[in-house]
Amino acid sequence: MSSETENSDIPLDESLELRGIVIRYPGFWSVERQDDGERLSITLQSSGTTFWMLTIVPGPIDYETLLDTAIESYEDEYDDVDAYDRIDDEEADWIHQELELQCHDLVTKVVLNVMPLEVCSLFVLYQGLDSELDDLRPLLDAITSNVRIDPQQLF
Repeated sequence: MSSETENSDIPLDESLELRGIVIRYPGFWSVERQDDGERLSITLQSSGTTFWMLTIVPGPIDYETLLDTAIESYEDEYDDVDAYDRIDDEEADWIHQELELQCHDLVTKVVLNVMPLEVCSLFVLYQGLDSELDDLRPLLDAITSNVRIDPQQLF
């Protein structure tokens, strides 16, 4: 296990500002951006298997549809997918759903988060091997809860 997953106090010492979105993240994680002018995705990759990804889904869309579509894509790709109850965190404005999937005798955990807004929805996904994701979960939750957005600058 890497020292990254052994330390739950990893600082969010870097920030990325792009089209009205501010994301704080560990500076030693790699960042990848995809922007077609309407849909924007930002992926943060740990030094292990875990990654965190934010996608701006334009237009008003029902969060149930967004989560169902994401789950269906996992079910199409993997034979053994367990989806757990959705949790509406009204205090943080996020709707969460967790998945577990098995592939080649390894358990992977996936956390889906949606924040519906008037002009778009924020969709955050994090995924990694179960033991690594369990260790990094507080950090990934902190990255998600620290996302700042100015909807006026998105489009």
